[in-house]
Amino acid sequence: MFFFFNYEGIRQSQTLTVANTVPSPNARLGWLQCTQPATGTQSTGCLTGIGGTKAPAGTTGLQQTAINALVAPYLQFFPVPNGTITGDTGTWNFPSPAVVSENLYTGRVDYTISKNDTIHATALQDGSLASQPDNFDNVLEGLQPLRRLFTVSEAHIFSPNIVNFARVGYNYNHVVAPASNTALNALAGNTQYGFVPERQSVRCISAA
Repeated sequence: MFFFFNYEGIRQSQTLTVANTVPSPNARLGWLQCTQPATGTQSTGCLTGIGGTKAPAGTTGLQQTAINALVAPYLQFFPVPNGTITGDTGTWNFPSPAVVSENLYTGRVDYTISKNDTIHATALQDGSLASQPDNFDNVLEGLQPLRRLFTVSEAHIFSPNIVNFARVGYNYNHVVAPASNTALNALAGNTQYGFVPERQSVRCISAA
């Protein structure tokens, strides 16, 4: 008889700096960048700044644009830039902790029943859990896959010229995504902002 067992595990916690492009403070208020033509008709709505006067020819200014009332609440989900601002957008950086754990078990057993019969069995289970904030640090997202594999094989020798192999197996794959949908931003837990009415998020489960 022969048997074998193996375990492999991963525990990882790594924080990465994530950079994203978000609306500038002025753009959040509906004030977008505009440029006055160097010659020709000048735009009276292109101003030197918020509450300013008409921007001179050939210069860059700001022009107010109406924000739809249905869209305005969702601007809260975009953080205010904490990096370089260029035009109507800016850079927002934040430390994003990625946590991963995985457990892999494998085993095998070989057994000789008689000089003409042998049996083999193998087993595998691989489960993991990964979590990380989304790109705007609103929700803690996760992924939880699980795989199981079992096989049994029997070999029988009828004669030096005839050998029979019989095998049976079981394979299971299951993925929960998102495995976690914890709101890091209180607004993300408010169901009135969800794409599905009165639900914070949609959990997708697949199995094979």
